[in-house]
Amino acid sequence: RIHGYKNLNLALIFTNQGGWQVMLYDKNVFNTTAITGTFLNSDDAGLTTNLFLTDPKLIGIRVTKNW
Repeated sequence: RIHGYKNLNLALIFTNQGGWQVMLYDKNVFNTTAITGTFLNSDDAGLTTNLFLTDPKLIGIRVTKNW
């Protein structure tokens, strides 16, 4: 059974008439670690379980130019 969780991503985009665009972003603002899925391996692998987790916090900037 997978429990519910909350995740917040933010992005702020600045553009100008010259075609430049700057984006500031913050993924997983509160750095929440939650299980998003599981997978039970076969018995020949020892019945181990794989866990899928949310991505870690990521802060970045992206600059682009359009012609």
